Amino acid sequence: MSRFITGMQEAAQKAGARVFTEQAVTEIRREEGGGYALVTAKYAVKARKVIIAVPPVAVDTMTGDIVDEIRAEPTYQDIIAVPVVTITQWWPDAWWADIVNPDLDADNHVWRAWTTEHCLNFIEIPIEAYAAAQKVTRSVYQDELDCTHFWEEVARDGTAAVEEEIARGLTHLFSDNGLTAPAKVTIPKPLKTYVQVWPAAWHWLSAGASGTNADLFAWAAEPLKGEDVALVGEAYNVQRSGWSDGAFKSSINLLNTRYGMQLPRL
Repeated sequence: MSRFITGMQEAAQKAGARVFTEQAVTEIRREEGGGYALVTAKYAVKARKVIIAVPPVAVDTMTGDIVDEIRAEPTYQDIIAVPVVTITQWWPDAWWADIVNPDLDADNHVWRAWTTEHCLNFIEIPIEAYAAAQKVTRSVYQDELDCTHFWEEVARDGTAAVEEEIARGLTHLFSDNGLTAPAKVTIPKPLKTYVQVWPAAWHWLSAGASGTNADLFAWAAEPLKGEDVALVGEAYNVQRSGWSDGAFKSSINLLNTRYGMQLPRL
């Protein structure tokens, strides 16, 4: 899916846009006489219109009167980030290949498994040829807060601690479960383990929020009345519609409502 971003960048550059990825914007402020200034470590850019296409976790690192006023808005404060931990592992052999559901004759191999008894939560075994050939699993997908904190703490103890805990969870999941065969599964030592902590994988509205999901969606197109400033992204379209889908629809809404376009698929 990272190819989506590359493709959009290439299309934007062909249309005359310039892209600077090596620095973060640290300040967004009003300029005397109109317009806005966006400041990075090396640049100060003046703009007539600004679209902020980053979630609150990034907005909260910025300064400037525009950012301060956005953060002071009750609608902005209603947004809650959902952290997620994923752990990917590469293996010397496909130890899962012989695990089957003995009650089925076809399509009986394991490629997904869930558990509420261990913080693995959800393991996914790719079956597409390009991924299967890598002998790789997403051994952990966790979005329950106590368990995301658990994996962050284990990761601080090092890769060996993470691998030991995952092996314990996988053994519990696939051995003597009464559902799959063989009854005993030996989990080998992985060749590589990669832990990814997403502080804001997606977003909700808080309990008792000042508005609805639809209110947030509309507000983001003009968070400060009379200012040529907008917010786009999944964080401002909290429909649990998926990361890309939520972001695309947020962008389409802005372009249609404030830039006179008539893009479909909203």
